Amino acid sequence: MTGLALSPGIDAIAHPLTAVFGGRQFARLWHFVATLLLVGFFAAHLVMVATTGVIDNMRSMITGYERT
Repeated sequence: MTGLALSPGIDAIAHPLTAVFGGRQFARLWHFVATLLLVGFFAAHLVMVATTGVIDNMRSMITGYERT
């Protein structure tokens, strides 16, 4: 939604969407914060997979069974 609020074309036809985020500058700020949170989420999960064994995790995700 923040990405749409940043678009000049969407701003022209749906200005209330941009207004909800406090204008284009604040939409840009919310977009940046959301991106950082999403990247942090993915990075944390990649670290967890890497520390618990990539091969075993991939096998479990593909087959649905965990080797004990």
